[in-house]
Amino acid sequence: LELPQELVECQVHPTFHMSPLWRHEPNDDVLFPQREAATFYNVGQPNDVEYIV
Repeated sequence: LELPQELVECQVHPTFHMSPLWRHEPNDDVLFPQREAATFYNVGQPNDVEYIV
């Protein structure tokens, strides 16, 4: 698995095992409006991004 340099710098490991993977279930916007995965994980976003908590 080839990773972008910014993920390598975040020490993301380039291999994984299939057993811990789960089927993707889309976000339920009715129960959890405006919930995005990028909010919880640093995926190369600029450091000046702010969130209301």
